[in-house]
Amino acid sequence: MVVAEAENGRMFLDLLDEFTPDLVLMDVEMPVMGGLEAIIKAMAMRPGLRILVLHATDERDNINAMRNAGAIGFVLKNSGKKELEKAIKKVIAGNNYFPDKMRQKSVKKSIIIN
Repeated sequence: MVVAEAENGRMFLDLLDEFTPDLVLMDVEMPVMGGLEAIIKAMAMRPGLRILVLHATDERDNINAMRNAGAIGFVLKNSGKKELEKAIKKVIAGNNYFPDKMRQKSVKKSIIIN
């Protein structure tokens, strides 16, 4: 198992030249290059990369931006250990992971009434 840590998005991209991770845990708020930009560039370098985003808020715009960039999972930083383990297992298997609370919030905001 290879484990690496990057202090910012630029360092993360440099590590992708060296390693082929099974899973990336990506923070959104980083210096030098933020998570969203790093995800976009990483997916261009390594299509199919499994990225699980860790974020402080569950704002729908953030979730959608990360999904559109290529992240397949999203977990709040204050989630418990069990939630994080569940997310990691799903994403490692190549499945999407968005907690029920986030899916419900997204669906509620997407309802259009004519």
